[in-house]
Amino acid sequence: MNPFNQPLKGVRVLDLSRLIAGPLAAMILSDLGAEVVKVEAPDGDEARRLGDHFAGSNSGLFLSYNRNKRSVVLDLRQPKARELALELADRCDALIENFRPGVVRRLGLGYDVVRKRNPRLIYCSISGYGQTGPDWQLPAFEAILQAASGTMSVNGEEGGRPVRLGAPLADFTAGLFAALSIVTTLHARRDDGRGRYLDISLLEGQLALVSPFVIEHLLTGVVPVPLGTASQFQAPSGVFPTAGGELMVMVGEGAWPDFCRALGVEHLLADPRFANNRQRIAHRKALSTAIEPVLRGKTAAEWLDLLRQHGIPCGPVNSVDQVVRDPQVTARRAITEVTHPAYGPLPQVGPVAWRIWPAEQDPPMQPPPLLGEHTDEVLREYLGLSDALIGDLRREGIIGGAA
Repeated sequence: MNPFNQPLKGVRVLDLSRLIAGPLAAMILSDLGAEVVKVEAPDGDEARRLGDHFAGSNSGLFLSYNRNKRSVVLDLRQPKARELALELADRCDALIENFRPGVVRRLGLGYDVVRKRNPRLIYCSISGYGQTGPDWQLPAFEAILQAASGTMSVNGEEGGRPVRLGAPLADFTAGLFAALSIVTTLHARRDDGRGRYLDISLLEGQLALVSPFVIEHLLTGVVPVPLGTASQFQAPSGVFPTAGGELMVMVGEGAWPDFCRALGVEHLLADPRFANNRQRIAHRKALSTAIEPVLRGKTAAEWLDLLRQHGIPCGPVNSVDQVVRDPQVTARRAITEVTHPAYGPLPQVGPVAWRIWPAEQDPPMQPPPLLGEHTDEVLREYLGLSDALIGDLRREGIIGGAA
């Protein structure tokens, strides 16, 4: 195996998180070669039970963000289980948690406790609003932060109500920033040997995504509004109806003349309302009125072929069933498959954009674990516990999972 495709090999991560943001961060690290131990409550990560599409007893949500991990069941309500968690943290390089702020401290697993035992540990807390400020203890889900960050206010149809992006955007960005922060801190630790505390918030991750809107508002005082599928930076842009299907186009300054020639509307090149991108943005509705009847003259497939010949950025508006069959997705191995011991073949997306090596050199994936599947082996391997002691812990309800 090419060692380059597992650059974090040898790094141990204790994943105390659940749902999306924390598990995603841990999964990214595992895709890069880290060894991840996922600690779950006796009834498991809540994500196992959310949604209405399941493989066995596990939801598609859980199966999306938990590959390459080993599951250990600890009842953290009990002191002995919390001590086992601390002993695992003693032997790890990083810890990820996304409990509601204050919970890990009440459990006796906060950073102030852990760093005294393992000063090299990188401790990453992910929360809705961060660990400081007036809102730090507020409960929050991903959609709440899409709303609070202003993201929803610029999403949706022009003049319509705010709309949540269907994908878990706030969770995903927080998970990405958490993984990047951990990798960066691992690099810094090589120089000084010290761990760090990482405070990752979904709110700030969303602000990073909407930063152009924020900056423009602070510069001009204008409050941004949703534009549907159009871009605030380019015109024409957005989804347009055709004779068959819908078409997404994004026409930059340099592509405008070729776009007009492709549509056969060269007369628009002489219209002062459309003389440059700034003017076209100012007269967006008039421009759409001029080109929409033309675009209705051919199907989306016909326009895609013609516009691509002219180098115009454009694309189909795919449904998910079309995306999974897309030749580009297939060629890039963006959707793969892993064999689960209980459920058989399971689809997986990824490794998520980690194209620092060719797709054919992707390391083998391990399936998302069954609840507590690795409790015994991790306690033996990490803590050196005997089978007899592990049996006692199970009978006392301290640990769970398959014997």
